[in-house]
Amino acid sequence: MSSVMRGKPPARAGLKGVLLFLLPLPLLFKAASGLWSGDLGALLFNGGPYALFLLGALLARQGLVKEVRYLERPMALSPPPPLKTIAAVIIGLATGAAAHFAVGHNLLIAAAFAVGAAAGVVMYYGWDPKKRKMAAGDHGVDADELSAALGEAYGKLDGINTARGSIKSREFQERLDAIVAQSDAILKEIERDPRDLRRARKFLNVYLDGVLGVTNKFIEAHPKAQTFELEQNYRAMLMDMEQVCKEQHEKLIQNDVFDLDVQIEVLSTRLKREGVI
Repeated sequence: MSSVMRGKPPARAGLKGVLLFLLPLPLLFKAASGLWSGDLGALLFNGGPYALFLLGALLARQGLVKEVRYLERPMALSPPPPLKTIAAVIIGLATGAAAHFAVGHNLLIAAAFAVGAAAGVVMYYGWDPKKRKMAAGDHGVDADELSAALGEAYGKLDGINTARGSIKSREFQERLDAIVAQSDAILKEIERDPRDLRRARKFLNVYLDGVLGVTNKFIEAHPKAQTFELEQNYRAMLMDMEQVCKEQHEKLIQNDVFDLDVQIEVLSTRLKREGVI
């Protein structure tokens, strides 16, 4: 399959945020030295701030990843929790604790270090994204309804991408990539024209639930029963879903009403037979 058809990988923030894991390493070394020499004070006064630094770095990293995903899907998700702000506060506290307990500065100087560190994190990594207004109401579609429907649909795509990593077959991985890519394109069309949501609702519910449910069932059953018939059934399911998804996307581009009920009913019947819906 061509690379155009491949599914999108989960949103990534690159190396951004990695620096936060590196800066407190001297505290870790001092804590390890205290452990080695039996110096409980050195272990606690250096290990405690390091643990706070590590927690802050992890939260900041998660905040950056969620921010990338939010910006990539502007109409689909509510703003992520303010993880970067929480991380800035924790890193500020860690810096103040390290300055006072590990280095020996007085409380006033330690507090200044804490404020400076928190401000530095915010200045370098920015504030957490805020909720943006959506123009869905201008198309006769409730903005909250649109956000909830697309958020749920994107969550299913993330679930499919996650499940894909548990499948060893290259063919099945590529078919899932194609399904995710086409589904993502459909959701982007709905974002561009929210009126398509009502036309696509039945498709989104049956299709995305189906492919996620069938894939999870295949992953669960395959190690127990690696049979040719099981793989053939799963292959046929993916092929059917690829075709329906492609046709649904074409209908959206043409601004036609969804008239693929026959294909959807075929998929629905197959999914019911598999016990997914």
